[in-house]
Amino acid sequence: MDRMHVGYWWRFERYEIRNNAICPVEGSRLEQYDPWELFDRARDGTGSSRLGKRMLDLPYQDLFELLQQNENPFRTDGQAFADWCSRFGLLGILPHCAHTITLPARWEDIPGNAAGAIWRKSHQLESNQLVPTVTQHVRTPTGWRSVRMPFAPVGPSKRHRGVIAADRNLPPTCPLSGMIWTSPGETDSSSVSLDVLRPFFNSPSAGDIEHPMPLSADFWPIYCEPISEFWSAALMLRKSVGAIAYLKRKPLAEMRDVEAAMVLRDIERLNALASPVCLSLGVAGDGSKLVQRWAGPSLLSTLSHMALTTLADGQAHACQNCGSVFVSSAWQAKHCSPTCAHTSAKRELRKRQKTAVAMRRGGESIKVIAGKLGSTVPTVKGWLMKQTPH
Repeated sequence: MDRMHVGYWWRFERYEIRNNAICPVEGSRLEQYDPWELFDRARDGTGSSRLGKRMLDLPYQDLFELLQQNENPFRTDGQAFADWCSRFGLLGILPHCAHTITLPARWEDIPGNAAGAIWRKSHQLESNQLVPTVTQHVRTPTGWRSVRMPFAPVGPSKRHRGVIAADRNLPPTCPLSGMIWTSPGETDSSSVSLDVLRPFFNSPSAGDIEHPMPLSADFWPIYCEPISEFWSAALMLRKSVGAIAYLKRKPLAEMRDVEAAMVLRDIERLNALASPVCLSLGVAGDGSKLVQRWAGPSLLSTLSHMALTTLADGQAHACQNCGSVFVSSAWQAKHCSPTCAHTSAKRELRKRQKTAVAMRRGGESIKVIAGKLGSTVPTVKGWLMKQTPH
């Protein structure tokens, strides 16, 4: 797993909450799956469609519903988040945000190959001499890769394999430990310390471990996500998609400057969340042909790209009753459920009834009121009788 499998993601069979973080249950099996297959099946009608014939049940909708049912992560035991991850896996916030991870130099052997022998000889080192070695994990468009960089030691010291080398034994050319990091929804990167990694490894020794390469086989068993980080990143995605979906109800040109600026900001934020995803070439599941797929370093970026696609296709909508985001192949869809449709209809009816009463009090005839409200004379008479005190 030293390369990102095109379009795939990983999940354990079971997750649990430990120390306010979502962690895999010890002994649970890790498996690989294709979230894009779920997306494609929902859109072509062969997948789940529990919301109605024209409602599409896309992967990110389950995440949005989870947030709607757990509006405050600190007032829940978190099991709902763990259950969601058992279906889809963790969001992958660390591999989403990290660009490079430079670990502290440790005393290591020089590789025993020809290149190692030449390097050792050029630095006049003994055959069994340990040297400071820096491991750096780098995210590339095709996945993560690790490089190990040896450096000639400076000055004498007691050396033990695997121990972090003291600064006094490092040459000036040795890179400092740290990370290049971009927070979710942002585009500007910054240099941060390795302390940022600590909450993502739920272990007492997390500060001292040799952090494995993200998405590798050694990475997943010890990787976890704090509920607060998971909730914050997911909520950012949900709010951005919801705000953009409102464009169907009110075009940008009709918005006030403040409203337009907020929508444009949410578009930029969604673009940033989806930006790590790139177009890749892969092999079909049966190995019979090549397929063009999207590949991302995190589930967060994949879900963001799915949302971006459905928004661009006009299939993402904001419910006019509850404001939740839903996906439908019907361009003019307005409600996420029959319940919300019924609630909106009742609200609209009450509004029309009050308007009819106000117009009648203003001297309008019942016939004129019926014409302006698009109703019938008997219906308007019924409204007026209900609203008029006896």
